[in-house]
Parts: sequence; C-alpha cells; structure tokens
Amino acid sequence: MSRFRLPALAALLFRSLRAGVTVLVVGLLGVAAASWAGLLVVEQGIDPTQVGPGPVQWIDYHVDTPWRTSGLFVTECDDNSGESRGTLRSELVLYEDGRRLGPDHSFDDAIRDAGRGAYSYRCLDSGASRGLAFSASDNSDPRGNGRHYRVSYPIKMAPTLVIGTLALFVILVQRQILSWVYERDCRRPLSPSPALSRWEVIVMALVGLSLTILWTLGHGQSINWDQKNYHIYVAYSWLHDRTHVDIGPAQGQGWMNPLPYLPYYFAIEYLRPIWAGIVIGIFPAINFVLVYAIGWMMFSHYSRLQRHTLVFLAALVGVTGPIFLSEVSTTYIDNTACIPLLAALGLAIRSLSCEESDRRLPWLIFGMGLFLGLALGFKLTHGPFAVGLAAAFLVCGGLRRVLVRVVPLGLLGAGVGFGLGGGYPAFLLWEQYGNPLLPMFNTIFRAPLFPPIVFIPYAVIPHSFAEALAYPVSWFQGGMVTPDRPFCLRPFGYQMACLSRYTAESPFYDCRFLLIHVLIILTALITAIRAVVMRAHFAAFYRAALVRSEIRSWLFLTVFCVVSYGMWLLEFGLSRYLVALELVSGVLLMVGLSVVFRRYRHRVLAMTACTVFSVAWTQPMDWSRVPYGQTWFDLSIPAPLTAPNTLFVMVSEMAFSYIIPSFPEDARFIRLSSTTLFLEPDAYLGQVAFQEIAAHRGPVWMLTAMPLNARDRTQLARFHVDVDFDRCLQFSSNSDRFTACPATTHRRSEGVAPQASGSR
Repeated sequence: MSRFRLPALAALLFRSLRAGVTVLVVGLLGVAAASWAGLLVVEQGIDPTQVGPGPVQWIDYHVDTPWRTSGLFVTECDDNSGESRGTLRSELVLYEDGRRLGPDHSFDDAIRDAGRGAYSYRCLDSGASRGLAFSASDNSDPRGNGRHYRVSYPIKMAPTLVIGTLALFVILVQRQILSWVYERDCRRPLSPSPALSRWEVIVMALVGLSLTILWTLGHGQSINWDQKNYHIYVAYSWLHDRTHVDIGPAQGQGWMNPLPYLPYYFAIEYLRPIWAGIVIGIFPAINFVLVYAIGWMMFSHYSRLQRHTLVFLAALVGVTGPIFLSEVSTTYIDNTACIPLLAALGLAIRSLSCEESDRRLPWLIFGMGLFLGLALGFKLTHGPFAVGLAAAFLVCGGLRRVLVRVVPLGLLGAGVGFGLGGGYPAFLLWEQYGNPLLPMFNTIFRAPLFPPIVFIPYAVIPHSFAEALAYPVSWFQGGMVTPDRPFCLRPFGYQMACLSRYTAESPFYDCRFLLIHVLIILTALITAIRAVVMRAHFAAFYRAALVRSEIRSWLFLTVFCVVSYGMWLLEFGLSRYLVALELVSGVLLMVGLSVVFRRYRHRVLAMTACTVFSVAWTQPMDWSRVPYGQTWFDLSIPAPLTAPNTLFVMVSEMAFSYIIPSFPEDARFIRLSSTTLFLEPDAYLGQVAFQEIAAHRGPVWMLTAMPLNARDRTQLARFHVDVDFDRCLQFSSNSDRFTACPATTHRRSEGVAPQASGSR
C-alpha cells in the first residue's frame, strides 16, 4: 500500500510547495510595487533630547523598521555631507507641529544663516550612519521651544530582492509556457525554424523599451561626473564652433568625438528632464532586440517555441547586467555605441551560414565592416572587439573566405563606417591641431600644442595572468578595489594574486563573467574527453564540428568573446568598456550549457538556474542621480557674470564645464588646472592660454567649483591672475556649488610668453 501512497503524497507535497512559492513570489511583488510607489510610509517622532546644540541642529538619525535590520527594505539619503549638496535621493519629509518644513536638501550655510525650516537628511562621512540637519520655522532652539517634530519617510524594498523576485515570477510564467511547449511541440520532429517575424521583433522591442523606460522612471535623472565634465560640453562646443574659443574647460576629454553625444545634448537642452530621460533611455533598448536576434541564430535546430524559451533567458541575463543597467538613461555612450557593434556581430554570424555563391554574402560582410567601423568611430574603446571578430573569422570562416571576402569588403566597410561615426570631427582636429584622435596617441601624431603622451583614460591593465583571473572573482564579491583595500585571490588558502587597482569607477556585484570562466573551462574539458572517447584526432574532430553551421556559430561567438576579453585586459581593464560582452554573456552561457548537457530539458533547467542566480546577484553601479525637476541642471547664472566679452579662468579638479551653455555665447573659458590637463605658462597649450589671458581687455572672473587649494592659487599666480576674494559671487546647480570672483590680469615685466608653434 505504501508503494502506491508515497508517489501520491510526494506529488501532493510538490504541488503544495509550488503553490506556496507562487503565493510568496506574487506577494513579494505586490509589496515591492507598493513600496516603490511610495505607499509604505514610516512616521516617527524626534526626541528633543537627542538633538545636538548649535545653529545647525544635528541629530544622528536612522529611519528604522522591523524589516530594516533584515535587509528587506532600504532607506536612502543624500550622498555628501558638510558644505556640499548631496544627490537629492532622500525622500524624508520633516514636520513641525503637523506643518511641513523646507526647503529640503539644503546647504549647511542655508540652514545656519537663513534657517526657517531648511533641512537636509544625508549620509555622514562614515557612510553607515545618517544625520538630519534642520532648523525650526522661527530659528528657535528645537530642544526647548516646545514644538513637536516628526519625520515621514517611504521605505523601499531592496533592489536586489525586487529584481530576484521579478526573475522568479518570470521563471514561473516561463515554466507554464514550457509545459505547454512539451504538450504541443515535443512529439514533433525537430526542424530548423525560420527567422524572426516582424511581429516577434516588435514584441521584443516593446519588452526592451518597457525595461529601460521603467528603469529610467524609477531611478531618476543622471548627473554623472563625465556628463558634467565633457558629455554636454563637447556637443555644445562642436555645434557652436568653440574649439578655437575655449581652452580645455572639459579637461583632456574636451576634444572627444561629439557626434554620439548630440542626441543627449538636444534632449537635455529642449525637453523637460523626465522626457529627456525617457528619450535617452530608449536607445539602449535596441540592444535587447539585437541580443535576441543573435541568440535566435545560435540555436537553429530547436522548434520555434523552444528557441523563444532559451533565447529569452539568454537575453534576460544580458540586459540585466550591472554595467548595462547602470548606464540606462545616462549620457554614457557605452551601451549605445555598442549597438552597431552587436549589429556587426550578428551579421558576421549570419554570414557563416551563407555559401560562397550566395549573393547576400558580400553585402553581409560589407555591412559587418560598416557597423564595426561606426562603433570604432563613436568610441575607440571598441578596438578589442575588432580584434575578436578578426580572430573568430580566422578560426571559423575559412582562409579563402577571409582573404577573398572578409579582408577587402570588411576593411572597405570599416573605413566607410569610421568616416560616418567620427570622420568629420577627426578631420577638424587634424586641420586645427595636427592630431585627428586628440588628445590620444600624441606620441604618434606629435600635435605641437600638446605633450607627446598616450592619453588613454582609466587604463588599469593587470600585471599578470593571476591578476586577470582575479577580475571576475572580485566582481562576484563586489566592493571597490583600491590601493588601500586590495582584493586578493586565495584558492585553498594559497594567495595567487592581489588586485590593488580599481577595475570600475563604482562598486557593483556580478556573477556572469565568473560563470562564463568556469563554463569555458568545463566545456573545453568535456570537448577534449569526447574527442578522445570517439578516438578521433582533434583536427578531424574540429573539422567535423564545423560542418554544422550551428556548432560553427557557437565556436565563432566563443572565440570572439575570449579574444575580445583578452584584448580588453591588455588595453584597458576597466569594466565599463566591457558592456558588449556583458550583453552577449547570456548567449555565451547558453552555448556552454548546450555543450555540457545533451537534452533540451536539462539545458533549460540549467539556464533557468543561471538566469535566476545572475539576476538576483546583480547590483548595478551607482552613478549620481537626482529626482527629475523643471530643468536638467537647475542652474541660474548671476547677472554680473553675463556681461559681454567676459573671460572666465577656471581652476579646480571638479567637473563643471556643463555650466558653459548657460552663459552668453561671447563668454570665453580657459581652464588652468584639472586632473588630466595641467597647463604650463611656458609650454604647449599653456603658452596660448597665457597670451590670451594677458591680452584680454574685457571683464575677467575666476571660476571654481570647490574651495581653492594651494595648487590652484599657485597656478593663478603663474598665469598672473590676481583675484579679489572680497567680492565673490556664489551660485549653484542641483549637484554643485560654484564661486566666481572678479580678477585682473597683467603682462609679465619682461613681455608676453613666446608664440607657440602650431595652430588652434
């Protein structure tokens, strides 16, 4: 009897467990939606005895809930402390006797001098603690004025838990679809499925748009450092022909290719911030369609519904990567400039299935080169992927096809694409400075106004193979690798290598590349064992594998990713330049699992587990963001700074060239000190700056975004700029505070510095 009851009992327990998991997932999604909609609000009173003395009333304050200590919910605060404004992420509201105070996110001096209810809830320097700085409505002492103060704060579920729960929900739905596929489709013989239909492409585009737009609306407006440094300025400078007017206001990056940033500039300049964010967030959605199309070509022997199941999981792994998600709706172009790169990869894979007599083959190869050149024209950091494509063709395309088709047609297309993506700005730089790739590779072009250096920003190349292996492990464990906090790889207690150079500008969590490393090693071992078991020579085994177009495409993608990753390690080592491989990581995982597992069911289960783990483990980078307001930067320029023919001498290492479009067009900006371009009055571009400062006959102002340090004061003196610090003006944006002081200039007693060679 037990022989018949045990299976029934097991089935009942399984159904009960599945129903419980479904209810739990749906419940967590409901709570997550309510929390992110601001419906879960905590209200707490402030104990007057805990308030610190002084004109700025400080209290070490935490918004705590019973679930807060379990890590299910999070509270946010402004990033910075002291005199700097934070990123305005805090949603805490302060009440005095039931009346809301404000303004929030205020400066310390505004709370101290003006007061009248100004407050700020911010992270302290330690990062773990939070402080509430506030003033009473009548500037009285809240410790003894007899008034009741309370705060209201919406708490939000931890993003990782939300993403993981959403992934579980998607998997449950996919499980039902898979069951339906088994019932309707699995008894039929497997046959190659046709290409994606128009409606399927539209559905995939809508899925990608939904993901990016929801992420855009939920995370606010981006004000990252590079945006404030050169993303806005290079577009404005190119459109208004200011390369001969200003000198280095955007530091060394101010001569970068402006074409990819033009859509962002127009959206920010002419649309309200929330609509500009949506427009900027639309472009990355194209990547989802391209990754889906690449995955669709990689698994041609499955039926149509089976392919949709596998490819959707692979695409979901790619577009939920921490690098890609962190750059959605930002002005970084890594996840938009890689669109033509993914298109080139897709055309290359498609060309593998074409015969030599196919008339489409030349056009596919030319199109591949065109899109690859376009990606390189937009951003030269895509160079490693060009090497990866070349290596993949050498391994999988056949020597005759490579020499006759790929080399001539691919190079022709790449030249045309590079010309479209950055040819005209490069020509202008060559004509004006003598270096079309300025400020990079000046050791080759020798532009006379710049030192002969190889300007490659953020190059953090590993010093050994062991350090290279430590990269994916450090990303898996998260945290920021710095010289003060190195990451050491210690397998079985043996220290292989220690990373002391950061591999990202912001910490993040990711397991995709670690899974790929492990899976590539595993597939290589399994392939070698199968070749030995089959008693075939490796060359014969390799030729037999390349007979099937699907296996050839698998090998092509693997070689492309491995070689590109290796070249990326040798050239850059910065994770942000690896977004293209992150996008195809899910497809590469599915390729590896297809080698390890022979049966479709086992492949789907393994890919489902990898998808859930990858999505749940992901924690994107944190670029600075603020809530959407009325204008993008919320900047107002004092009237004295808008006088005609004004020269602004910029100092400090802060990024603040984004304010230049708000000034009159006849204003000029010369930057004397920065992180990447430090001018010398007797050398290179510094000579031109010295001459133009000395010869200027209009108003002169010193402009900075931080208190002057000794280095900046020395630099002003070297260029003979005398600053009147008693008549300074201050103004602010939604993320920075600026100081402008009137200044005077004079010539050297022995005359103006000698004329620099070269033209500007």
